[in-house]
Amino acid sequence: MALVRKKKATKAKAAARPKVVKPASKSAKSKSDRSKSTASKSKSHQSKPDPLDDLIVAAAHALALTVESAWKPAVRANLQVIFAQAALVTAFDLPDDAEPAPIFKA
Repeated sequence: MALVRKKKATKAKAAARPKVVKPASKSAKSKSDRSKSTASKSKSHQSKPDPLDDLIVAAAHALALTVESAWKPAVRANLQVIFAQAALVTAFDLPDDAEPAPIFKA
């Protein structure tokens, strides 16, 4: 039974990991082709807003905080890690007969 839980947790970890995409060979494209593709990538990247940016702005507004632009990439990275960890916790299925741990008081 423990082996089944471990497999599920491993699958959840694999799903939460960012996929690494290898860039195309540099020798295959000429310098002008690379500059054109770089310009088109930056335009398409700008047109697709990151939902985490909206969350950062909304949370800062709700908490009456000011978040400097220089800190937003670090905040976004932190949120990505937190959401990946939350996905691992929610992906773990507990058996129906599981009970909470007892509370010990000193």
